[in-house]
Amino acid sequence: MKKQLLFIFLLLLVRPAFSQVVLPNGDFENWVEVQGSGPDSTYWIPGGDFFATLNELAWVPQNPGPITAYRTTDNHSGTYAIRLVSKNYPSLPIFIPGMMGDTKLLITQSTIKLGKPCPYGCDPKYFTGWFKYYPVNGDSCKFAALVSHYNTATHHRDTIAYGDTLIKATVTSYTQFDIPVRPVNLYLSPDSLTILTVSSAAVSIPNFTGCHGQPGSTLYIDDLSVVYPEGIQQMLMPEVTVNMYPDPAVDNLTIELSRKVNNGILEVYNLQGKMMDKLSLSDKKTTVSVSHIVSGTYYYKLTNGIDVINTGSFVIKR
Repeated sequence: MKKQLLFIFLLLLVRPAFSQVVLPNGDFENWVEVQGSGPDSTYWIPGGDFFATLNELAWVPQNPGPITAYRTTDNHSGTYAIRLVSKNYPSLPIFIPGMMGDTKLLITQSTIKLGKPCPYGCDPKYFTGWFKYYPVNGDSCKFAALVSHYNTATHHRDTIAYGDTLIKATVTSYTQFDIPVRPVNLYLSPDSLTILTVSSAAVSIPNFTGCHGQPGSTLYIDDLSVVYPEGIQQMLMPEVTVNMYPDPAVDNLTIELSRKVNNGILEVYNLQGKMMDKLSLSDKKTTVSVSHIVSGTYYYKLTNGIDVINTGSFVIKR
C-alpha cells in the first residue's frame, strides 16, 4: 500500500500542466430520498442524472433487493459522501456488490448498461477521487473509467481509452486514487464515458446475478473528478449541443450547433493544451478548413465570448 501511495503522489507531481474537473454531483452533496418496497423502505440515491446505484433493486415486487448505497456524513469534504456496502440478496443466492457509476440497471435482463452518451466529446486523461475501504476476507474494491465509441457496423462499443485499479488493503482515512486513462485507439471520436466504482471488484456487468465478493466490504467515495490537459474543460450536460462531421475529418470540418450562439467562439486545443485555432461561429452550421492542422485528436471549447457553453473533442486523420 505504501508503494501504491508513493506512485499516486509521484503522478500528482509529474503532471502540473493538467486541470481537474469535478464530475456532475461528484462531490455527492445532492441526494434524493426514495420510498422502496422492501425492508429498507426509505433510502437515498445520488441526485442528478449522472450517477446511479443498485438501490433500484429495492423496487423489485414481492422480492425486493438490498440497499447497498448510502448517504453518509463521513466525508472527505463538504457535507456528504457515498458509502457502498456489499450484501447478499435477502431471499436469493445472489451476491450484490456496492456499486456506483453512470450506469442503468436493467432488472428484467439481469444486466447493467454502462456509460453516459457524450457526442460532444469526453476524453479525460486521468480519473481521480478520494476513498476509504474496509474489505472483508480478502475482498477488493475497484475504480474504472472507460471512453468508448459505438460501432454501427458491429453494434458493439470500441474502446478508445481505459484505466482502472484494484485496492485490496484496508484504508482507514480518506486517500486519493489517481488513475491514468490510457489511449487504445487515437483515431475514433468518443461518444460515451463510463465511470464505475464497486466495493467488491468481481462484478459481472453482463449478468449482475453472477457477481462475487464478501458481504460487508465497505467503500467510502467522495470528490470524483476527471482530469484534462491545462486549459481544456469538460461539460457533460451542456445547454448547446455540438455536432461535428465528418468524423474523422480530413480537410474540412462541419460544426453544427443545436441553436445559434451570440458571439460564438470555438477554440481548438491539442493534447498538450496549446491553442491551435480560434473560429468565429456566427450561424448554427459552419464549415471550416482544417487542412493546416496535422492528424490527431483535438479538444474544443465553445464560448459566447464570456462563458464556456460546451466542450468536447474531434479527430483529424489523413
